[in-house]
Amino acid sequence: MVLEIVSNSISSAARHLSKLSLLLALSLVLLAPLAVPRFGSLAAGNDIVVRVEGTIAKVCQLVGDFDRQMNRSTLSLTATKYGVFGTDLGVSFEHKGELVFLFGDTAGWNNYSGVLPKDDSWAHTTDFNPDDGLDLIFYIGRPSKFLPPIVPGLSQGPFEVPMEGIDINGTAYVYFTTNHTSERTMGSSVLARFDDNTRKFTYLYTFSTAKFLNVQVVAVNNSEIPGLPQSSGKGLLIWGSGEYRKSDPYLAYMPLASIDYKSAVSYFRGTDASGNPQWSLNEADAAPLFHDPIIGEFSVFWHAQFKRWIMLYSGVLMRSSANPWGSWSGKQTLFNALKEGYAKFIHWPGRDNLSDPLRESTFGGPYGPYVVEKFIKGDSQRSTIYFTLSTWNPYTTVLMKVDIELKSSGQPSGDGTPTDSGWLTENDTGPPTKVQLSMPGDSDITTDSVSLSWTENTNNDFAKYEVYQSSASGNIGARIATLSDRSNTSYEVTGLSPGTTYYFTVRTIDVEELSADSNRVVVSTEELPSRFPWLLVGGGMVVVAIVVVVVVMALRSASKPSSGPPPPP
Repeated sequence: MVLEIVSNSISSAARHLSKLSLLLALSLVLLAPLAVPRFGSLAAGNDIVVRVEGTIAKVCQLVGDFDRQMNRSTLSLTATKYGVFGTDLGVSFEHKGELVFLFGDTAGWNNYSGVLPKDDSWAHTTDFNPDDGLDLIFYIGRPSKFLPPIVPGLSQGPFEVPMEGIDINGTAYVYFTTNHTSERTMGSSVLARFDDNTRKFTYLYTFSTAKFLNVQVVAVNNSEIPGLPQSSGKGLLIWGSGEYRKSDPYLAYMPLASIDYKSAVSYFRGTDASGNPQWSLNEADAAPLFHDPIIGEFSVFWHAQFKRWIMLYSGVLMRSSANPWGSWSGKQTLFNALKEGYAKFIHWPGRDNLSDPLRESTFGGPYGPYVVEKFIKGDSQRSTIYFTLSTWNPYTTVLMKVDIELKSSGQPSGDGTPTDSGWLTENDTGPPTKVQLSMPGDSDITTDSVSLSWTENTNNDFAKYEVYQSSASGNIGARIATLSDRSNTSYEVTGLSPGTTYYFTVRTIDVEELSADSNRVVVSTEELPSRFPWLLVGGGMVVVAIVVVVVVMALRSASKPSSGPPPPP
């Protein structure tokens, strides 16, 4: 059945209460100098990045003490060691020889519990071998109490989270969302500078209140990307999204050395007739990179071997481009939550035991796909990428991996259309409803054809019917017809052999390519009639006919006068 979108029209107030309830329920249970990648010549070919089927996998659960899917303890034991019972997000960046992870709203006991409404968390590690799990060390204050990343004077309650970081010459800068209200999930973004000695941040400026509320940044060599506002030195590319999970993506640029100054930002406003990027100092002029207004949390990175920019968003979709502004490819499915996540490590009520305490009726869902650039490996043909993914219920962050490859696909599409978020809701029942295939009547069967009919599928995500025919009872056989009109619930099968038994099935397929098969009906076609129909009953009618003829002739003979002279007087 349909993977219905978790409605973006749900009020921010409702989401706010839901998150507060979650944190309460879980609480009851118990940075190296800047290395700018070389971008080289940006090919403008039409190859797009796609996933290699069968390679998506969960590597490990990053937070909490117990992985319910694997039925074992987590490597980091974050609840016992740091008071982190659950959290989300997990964007990473390198800083002073370590990998730093920024997490969102955190359920547990922090250094300020009961004093300040600051519940985010962050961790660091020198464990650069993710395949055997990832050992995280959370920043702490008092023993076993995690230390939130605090920006003095900044509101840092629910939905007000750290969402990107970068190291510039040994100094860490972190972007935060803030100003959550009942009207706007995220009201603005700000930039802060980190002090390693005090483990506190200094507010620098409000970065955006419109199109760059969630951001992703990459440092670049300007000379390697023709079309930037500056042609030499180093720059910072900044991708952004606006209204939470209702936005298209945007692009901005600033000189790397001017990161402390908001006035240095330029905004991509489109291309000219020759395809050259145009820039503006006014954020209002920022143009969407493509149309798909569902973006909230997302990540962008440069894949050096593929020579492609890659964007992950929603839960989880992927696009790629040879240039930071596009054209971006059509969206690809990187992770299919229904097939690869639900009832495995994402909670589906009534189907698993993955739920957090007191949340058994709450569906989980994937969001916040953040690539860990440090872990990318592979070559120009095939690569493995790793990304963090939040699951909502259980309220945790997992590390995922998947293989990707370049594939020729014609001219990339840059428009796109809205898609679902990959979340299930209480209205979902999984695969489509199967139809009922009727047993054909005598009038529906001839010597070489059978007329089939079935009930109509009424699911919202109906895609098509497929009719299958087999000459054996043990398999579904071959597809003989595809019907995309849901109201077309009949099909005449022709070209059959007389006096032969056939097995028929109607398969219903939805837009997620999930399927359900109807009941199977067994039909035998009619025999070919004989040239002399009265010879059909095993020759019996011939015998009867002969006997009748003999009797009739005998009777006639007995009643007929004899020939010859009359009797004497």
